[in-house]
Amino acid sequence: MAACRSRCACPWIPAACASRPGCGPCRRRRRAPSLRRRWHCGSWRMGPRERFWRPRWERSRNRSSWCCPSSWRDCPGSACTRRTGSCACSRCPEAAPAWTWTAAPSHNPAMTSWSDLRALGGLYWAVLAVFGAVAGSFASAAIHRLPRGSCRLDDPPLSLWRPARSFCPHCRSTIRWHDNVPILSWVLLAGRCRSCRRRISASYLVHELALAGLFVLAGASWPAEEGFLAMLLVGTALTGMWIAALVDWKWKLLPDAVTIGGIASGVLAALLVPRLHLWDPADPAVPWGARWLSLDPLRQPALTALVSSVTGAAVSALFFFVLGRVFSYLLRQDALGSGDVLYLAAVGAWLGLEGSAWTLFISVAVGSVLGLVSVAATVARVAAHRRRRGAPSDWRLNLRLGWAIGHLIPFGPALVFGTVLVLLQPLAARGFFLETWPSFLQRLLT
Repeated sequence: MAACRSRCACPWIPAACASRPGCGPCRRRRRAPSLRRRWHCGSWRMGPRERFWRPRWERSRNRSSWCCPSSWRDCPGSACTRRTGSCACSRCPEAAPAWTWTAAPSHNPAMTSWSDLRALGGLYWAVLAVFGAVAGSFASAAIHRLPRGSCRLDDPPLSLWRPARSFCPHCRSTIRWHDNVPILSWVLLAGRCRSCRRRISASYLVHELALAGLFVLAGASWPAEEGFLAMLLVGTALTGMWIAALVDWKWKLLPDAVTIGGIASGVLAALLVPRLHLWDPADPAVPWGARWLSLDPLRQPALTALVSSVTGAAVSALFFFVLGRVFSYLLRQDALGSGDVLYLAAVGAWLGLEGSAWTLFISVAVGSVLGLVSVAATVARVAAHRRRRGAPSDWRLNLRLGWAIGHLIPFGPALVFGTVLVLLQPLAARGFFLETWPSFLQRLLT
C-alpha cells in the first residue's frame, strides 16, 4: 500500500486519496451489515438506511479518552489518545480534521419530566400541595396510632399498618375512600363522621394543610433543583419530622419508628443524594465528619456523603448522650432523653455533623422561647384558677407554681423546627452561625 502523498504521513492511507486535501480512513475497515457508506470529498455520505446510525464514539457515554472504533481497528495506531484527527490514525497532527469526537447526551426521562413540570408554574405548586396533603393524611393516622401501639392503650393494640384502612376514632367504622380525600372530605363532611355523625378533630385538617405548605416550601428550595428523587427523600423526611414533633408534644415521647428509622434512611439518602451533605454545588467543601479521610467531594461525592452520614450519626449520638447526662446531673432533671439523642443522631445521618450542630443551636434558642411562653401561660392559668376559687392573690406563689408546672416542655418540636430550617436552607444556616452571628457579637462588644 502506497503512502499518502499529501501532508499526512500516515502509511495506511491509500494512494487514491492523495489528490484530496483531507485524507480518509483506512481501506481495511469493517462495515456494519446492510450499511452502505461512500467517501466523498472528505466526509461520509449517508444512505437512506443509515439515517439513525451514529458512530460508535458518539454512542459511548462516560469515555474519558478516545479509543479507535471497531471499523478502524486495523489501524496500527490502536493507542490513540487524541480526540480529534484527520484520518484513521489520529496521530497525524498536520492533516486537516475529518471528524470530531462528540459524546452522546445522557437522557434521563425522570429528570426531563421533572424539569418540564417545574416549568409549568401553577400546576407544579398544585402537584406539590396535593402530595403534601396526602402525606399529611398519612401523618395524622401515624400520630394517632404510634403512641397507642407502643403504650398498648387499645385492645387490640394499634400499629402503623394494622388495620390497613382508616377508621373513625369514635365508632371504629371504616372510612370509605371517597370520605378519605385529604382536605376536601373534611370540608364537605363539615368535620363529622358519615356513620356516627360525631365530630372529627380539626387536627386532621391542620396536619394536611401544614404538610402541603411544607412540601411547597421544599419545592422552592434546593431539593427541587436536584430532581424528583431529592424531593421524594426530603418530603419523606418532612413527614417523619412532623409526626415526631406532634407525638412528642402530645405524649412526651419520640417514636422509634421515626428516630431509628431516620438513622437508617439518612445513610441511604446520603448515597442517593450527596448534596444533603455537600451543601454548595459550586464549591463543595468537605463535610466535618469526612475531613479526617482526605476525601475529594468533586471526584467522590457519594463516598464523601456516606462517610459524613455515618460519622455524623455516630458522633452526634455519643456527644449528645454525654451532654444530656452532664446537664441532667447539674439540673437534677432529664435534660435530653434517649429519644432526643436518637433524633439528633438521625439528623447527623441526614445532614452530617455540621447540620446536627446548627440544628442543636437553633433548637436551644427556639426551646428557650417556647419554655418562657409556657411558663407565662401556666402562671396566668394558675392565677385565674386561684381567683375563681376565691384565694387571696399572691404573685410569688403563682410564679412558683407556674414555673414548676410550665417549664417542663418537650424538646422535640424545637428540634424539628431547627432541622427543617437547616434541611431546606443549609447555606443560610452556615452563613448565620459562621458570619452573621460572630460579626453581630463583635459589634455588640465593641
